[in-house]
Amino acid sequence: MASYVPFGWQGLSAALAFVSSISSLAVDTFFGKGKKKKLPAGPPGYPLIGNLSSLGANPHLQLTEWRREHGDIYRIRMGLQDAVVINGYDAIREALLKKADSLSDRPYMYVLHELSCGGKGIGFAGYSDEYKNRRKAMVSILRRFGMGKGIMEEKIHEEVLELKKNFARQAASGEAFDPSHLLGCSVLNVICSMILGARFEQDDPLFHRLVALMDRTVAAMGPSQILNVFPWLRFLPGMGQTGSDVFRCAEEIREFLSGVIREQRSQLNNNDDVSFVQSLEAALKEDDQVTMIMQDLFIGGAETTTTSLRWALLYLALHPEVQENMQTELDREVGRERRPSLTDKPRLPYTEAAILEVQRVRTIAPLSIPHAASQDVELRGYNIPAGTQVLVNLWSVHMDPAHWPDPDRFDPTRFLNEQGKVVRPEQFLPFSIGRRQCPGEQLARTELFLFLTTLLQHFTFELPEGAPPSTEGVMGISLSPTPYKICVRPRE
Repeated sequence: MASYVPFGWQGLSAALAFVSSISSLAVDTFFGKGKKKKLPAGPPGYPLIGNLSSLGANPHLQLTEWRREHGDIYRIRMGLQDAVVINGYDAIREALLKKADSLSDRPYMYVLHELSCGGKGIGFAGYSDEYKNRRKAMVSILRRFGMGKGIMEEKIHEEVLELKKNFARQAASGEAFDPSHLLGCSVLNVICSMILGARFEQDDPLFHRLVALMDRTVAAMGPSQILNVFPWLRFLPGMGQTGSDVFRCAEEIREFLSGVIREQRSQLNNNDDVSFVQSLEAALKEDDQVTMIMQDLFIGGAETTTTSLRWALLYLALHPEVQENMQTELDREVGRERRPSLTDKPRLPYTEAAILEVQRVRTIAPLSIPHAASQDVELRGYNIPAGTQVLVNLWSVHMDPAHWPDPDRFDPTRFLNEQGKVVRPEQFLPFSIGRRQCPGEQLARTELFLFLTTLLQHFTFELPEGAPPSTEGVMGISLSPTPYKICVRPRE
């Protein structure tokens, strides 16, 4: 699933920040006495606004920096809210595995609550028996409809071949282009093929509408984050639009998906094959839960895989030696005449290692989706009261020099042993761990492998002349690369 940062100080005017702060102080003084002493210590903040103004546009960087001073577990203050930040592999493993009974819930956050229609679906739902049943049903049905099977590979290959045609047209033009739209359409069509039972042609007006809705939703998520800290800001002039944009887009996506449910229900008869939607509906018995799970799969699954592919093409263009090594391995083990397959993966260790290194060096969900304590819990000597928001800093794991020397350096050989075989250190957590681990991990890994191997089999990716793009990233629904352009050159 995607990451979601529950705060967003940047973009507020000084006056608005002051109004927010006064309200926060008043409420905190009245209701919050005695709570903070139960929490671990943390960085000092301003008396009125806590640590919000220190976090910046990419909060995972500041949270990782604070780890050096305050240790693996510390508290930050966000307006009315306390949050406990957990850093480092050992502390995260203990929290999400050993203390999973207490730390697998979701906090109440206004935007996520509204986006999920009150905690329905999977991604933002509270941890309950109902949630566990929904997740189990969804994963079981995904497997039945291809996840982990050859049928899924065929669906992905269909979109890879379409993407290859589009890249060939771009190569023929000789001009640099931003690959985001083409990548996004292909990944979204994989989701459509699996869940809706049919793919769309890219000039289909209905598909154009769905792509536009997805883009608008992702774009609107970032500005709405401040409402998680100060939900009452939506009543102030000019601020109401901040949340309504993302809610409106999500509602249109749900209307689209509800139409699919109605259409597939009307087509069901004793001779028809049962679809993914019909199977999910039969398992859950609730239309709104079916719609919300489909929304989670579309927004979470499509956006994150697209972002990973964007990072991969950027890093390969920045490191032509890695790209050449992958192509040499592909030529030797697969050749140019047949398409790569999942059965080739054991013979392509360097290629797989390069994909893993992309996921490490630019963790697209650096803070995952916030957790919450469902009951009072002790973690490594610290008390975390029930209801406290918990931020799991996966970035601190993947950028820890104790496990990854010179962590900012892009080096696929980190994932190869002396025999050239792929190794996955336990400190590699791109999909998190525990009971909230991303349920779409297998699909995402398959897509990354098949998309990248097929593209590298036929193309070389280069950067246009000029200053190289930044690799710092921009935090929104996930950590995305700053928009960039690449040149595509067909391989001889």
